[in-house]
Amino acid sequence: PGPAAPQRRWRAAQTGYGGTASLFAGDNSSLQVGADTEVDASGLGGDGEENQGGLGRGGTARIGTNTGGSIDLTGPVFVTANGEGGSSSAVGGTGTGGIAQISAFLGTIHAFNNVSVSAHSSGGFAFGSGTGGAGLADVETTITPDMTEASLFAGGGTLIVEGLTVVSGRGPGRDGGLDGGGGGGGGGGGA
Repeated sequence: PGPAAPQRRWRAAQTGYGGTASLFAGDNSSLQVGADTEVDASGLGGDGEENQGGLGRGGTARIGTNTGGSIDLTGPVFVTANGEGGSSSAVGGTGTGGIAQISAFLGTIHAFNNVSVSAHSSGGFAFGSGTGGAGLADVETTITPDMTEASLFAGGGTLIVEGLTVVSGRGPGRDGGLDGGGGGGGGGGGA
């Protein structure tokens, strides 16, 4: 008899964490962007083969000012902290959005175009007869200080948007395979 066939080993899908991405004008300083602005701290879970897709957890994406700071944004603005679970043939991964915000704290932010701020929580797809992943938003508690949030905020400052504004914190579950089940939608975060 010949050598034994090698055993196939499946590795677990990896978690994808979004970090921190920011565009900031400190005390009495100014910042101008003459084109599109994209601040993205999304987390994408890894895809699994015969196991569960990885967790995708959004980080913190922020445009902000401090005392006397000013920001002018000429083109479209996208601030994103989405969490998207990885796909798998068995179970799609969970997706949990992070924090996406535009904050004029004692300063001025002027967007001359459209603005989109999103912290979506989207479960991963499942193929075959698998079950889709859940989209779960975090709710802040004393035990879990993290939360899913998309916001525009002016505190003692001025925030002007001259275009269309979309602020979204959705939490959809994903579809399962042909004979599988859909993932639960956990609801969106604060918006």
